[in-house]
This record gives sequence, C-alpha cells and structure tokens, in this order.
Amino acid sequence: RYKRIFFLQPDVVLDNKGSAYLVEVNTNGYMIGNLHKTFFPLAEEQRALLQLVGANGFPQQSKYNSALRAQTKSFCAKTRCTPALEREIWE
Repeated sequence: RYKRIFFLQPDVVLDNKGSAYLVEVNTNGYMIGNLHKTFFPLAEEQRALLQLVGANGFPQQSKYNSALRAQTKSFCAKTRCTPALEREIWE
C-alpha cells in the first residue's frame, strides 16, 4: 500500500507579546504518546487516529469488503475509471 498519511508537526515560537511565529513544519511529527501524558493525555486519540487511517490492518474488512468492491466497480463502470484509478479508490 501507499503511504498517504502524514503527521504534521508545526514548530512555533512565541514572542514576549504572545505572537506565534511558524518556524517549520515537520512531516511524521513527534507523537507524544505516553511520554508526557501528565500534560498531554492523548494516547486514546492517537490510537483512534491510527485505527481510522488503517494502521490496525482494517480488522472489520470482512464485514464490508464485498459491498465496497461492488460499489467501486459500479462507480468505475459509470465513470470509465482506468484499472489504476480503481485500485487507487479501493486503497
């Protein structure tokens, strides 16, 4: 599969007046995880995000696989998708 998910991490600095300035944006930014959970309790949100993007291997795929393939095939028949585009939609 293609890597299509990026975690972006903007790095900012604040001046003495509270104005924020963007320094850079990192791809696949630093995931806080449990390292700073006292300040940023985000473990459950990060786990949910990874499931949403399919990092858990789509364990429920058997429940929707045939219907999704049929819908994709129907759409591509109407719009004349190339085989590559049909695979792109599927992924």
